[in-house]
Amino acid sequence: AGARGERHQYRIQKALGRGMTGLTYEATYTIPGDPSDTEYPVAVKSLSLSTMSSWKQLDLFKREASLLGSISHPSVPQYLEAFETSTGDDQVWYIV
Repeated sequence: AGARGERHQYRIQKALGRGMTGLTYEATYTIPGDPSDTEYPVAVKSLSLSTMSSWKQLDLFKREASLLGSISHPSVPQYLEAFETSTGDDQVWYIV
């Protein structure tokens, strides 16, 4: 399984856990155009419209993405991007 963000294509490896505002996965990505095809490890957090119990969850998820994007600290995971995808019957938001 995978997800395509604005910057990278992510390949989901396995689920790491479920929290109040979504599922977190271990994933990898490659840098487009990189001839080495090196896979870099990342954590991908997702929130699906079909599993939300309230719109407050989406508010918190988006706030988390915004906060992570503004922090640079060795003890906080590096933020890469936040994006959303839509299918015919669901919408999913991601934080990488």
